[in-house]
Amino acid sequence: MFTPERRNIAGYRNEPVPHTFYRQQEATTQIALVLAGGGINCQHPTLYYPTLELLSRGADALLIDYSLRPAFSTYTQEEVMACVAADTLAASQAMWKERAYERVTLIGKSLGTLAMGSLLEAIPSELQTQAIWLTPLLSHPSLGKRIRQRPVRSLFIIGTADPWYDADELTALAQVTGGETLVIPEAGHLLEVPDGPIASLQVMERVVRAIQEFLAHTS
Repeated sequence: MFTPERRNIAGYRNEPVPHTFYRQQEATTQIALVLAGGGINCQHPTLYYPTLELLSRGADALLIDYSLRPAFSTYTQEEVMACVAADTLAASQAMWKERAYERVTLIGKSLGTLAMGSLLEAIPSELQTQAIWLTPLLSHPSLGKRIRQRPVRSLFIIGTADPWYDADELTALAQVTGGETLVIPEAGHLLEVPDGPIASLQVMERVVRAIQEFLAHTS
């Protein structure tokens, strides 16, 4: 069992980082860092169910919701990126004091995948790290560069109708990381398909099953 908790974490502009920390009642050496997208929070299905899967496997989970800052929608693009980087770094550093973790799983959606990229180099080298990239911003110039600088075992999930989909870059990053991919035909940036809600729910089932298989092969 796990309980939702809060910590005193100061991030961008020395302001509190919007977050929830789910702490397992039993001892654990695993933690998931879950990073929201720019227009959604960590309760969106694309993040909620992957988080639930990690929690069911005994990991602690820190959910970072920078977009819940009251002024976030008014930030310039530069301020958004500075906020995401500062909040993510501050929150992750606070977590290393919680327990003697041995394994960290990064899970990010959209803008959160850029946060994952910036965080890779800051994760302690002794931690076993793996990453689940949900609708990654493949055509963003910084993401591929950061993944190549510190490749970790990865699962990439994206739809062919996502404006950030880049088949060549996806193939290249999967090779660099020794990673796996799940490409959903016709799915957009929210991993929804045009055939209605039932079809979109079936996509979500495919996503969760792919994540389960990925996590099952963690060494």
